[in-house]
Amino acid sequence: MSGSGQDEGSPALRIGELSRRVGVSEYVLRAWERRYGLLKPARSEGGYRLYSEADAQRIRHMQTYLAGGLAAAQAARAAIDEDQTVASAIDTRASDADPADLPGPAGALRQALDTMDEPAAQASLDRLLTAFTVEAVLRDALVLAGVTINGLCILHEEPDLVQYFESDVIGGPGAFAVVCANYKDFSEAMRRKLLREITDVPIV
Repeated sequence: MSGSGQDEGSPALRIGELSRRVGVSEYVLRAWERRYGLLKPARSEGGYRLYSEADAQRIRHMQTYLAGGLAAAQAARAAIDEDQTVASAIDTRASDADPADLPGPAGALRQALDTMDEPAAQASLDRLLTAFTVEAVLRDALVLAGVTINGLCILHEEPDLVQYFESDVIGGPGAFAVVCANYKDFSEAMRRKLLREITDVPIV
């Protein structure tokens, strides 16, 4: 049946409309586009990025993979792979035998850190940085290596920053993000963050 609706191959959505459709902030969508190539916009005659229903579908798939426990970089790769299902991605996330995937080199990094083997740790980092983006190494590989990454969000200029931190920055056992409204509250927010990291108890 034909109609006037948009098909998957015709980009017509501005990022604000795409954000409303999928329930993800524009800030996070731009980060996913820049880091992982999740979105594939076209350009309008006026130079605006236009997104398609296929972009929206990949975002929904990525949200499903994230909810299933995948790290952001893995979730994006799974969402881009049209032949991979949610179930198979979740079932194999911890045992992927592909040597180019994060778990292998991240495991080597963790072993080197546990044994305080500095040359081996440096070599593992070099391999990771060769195969993956800096963002993926700094977040996903370190989390897989057993490192906990916490954050401090200042909402003065980016009110949706918490959502971005939760999906793309913090990670690992007990990871958290402390929030402050503006730069004036930064010192107190940092104090609460450091105390929580030392005591493992939320500070109010």
